[in-house]
Amino acid sequence: MSELDKSGRERDQAEEKLDSEIKSVLAKYTFVAVLVLAVILMLISSRGRVEEFDPERVFSTIEETSFLFITENLLLEGEKMELLEIVSIDYREIEWGVYSYEALVKYHLSGAVRSLYTIWDYRVRDDSVDLSRYSFDGEEWLEP
Repeated sequence: MSELDKSGRERDQAEEKLDSEIKSVLAKYTFVAVLVLAVILMLISSRGRVEEFDPERVFSTIEETSFLFITENLLLEGEKMELLEIVSIDYREIEWGVYSYEALVKYHLSGAVRSLYTIWDYRVRDDSVDLSRYSFDGEEWLEP
């Protein structure tokens, strides 16, 4: 084999190795670029939702979720709630897109009226409301 053929083959192998390294680097950076683009698009789409959000829109969700919480966790077997009313709801923005709601709920059982103080957390980005604490007297707080 001639010296020229040998150096040509070595050059071809070196070019192939360089090409595969370049392809590998491009694939890694493409993945990172797509991931960064997805995060940016997610932030842009949730930003509009957060900026257009009306905090009072959550009131009905808190009322419905309070009803479910009381029915499933606080009533004894066989008890039925006659009426549930939201006496007051106050809210404040904790951080961008996260709100805290304090609600006083009254519910009627067999002619007796009971009070339930609740604190809810609402995240606009994922449209979720969670009961963080509740109390029967407004002083001793329990976690659900």
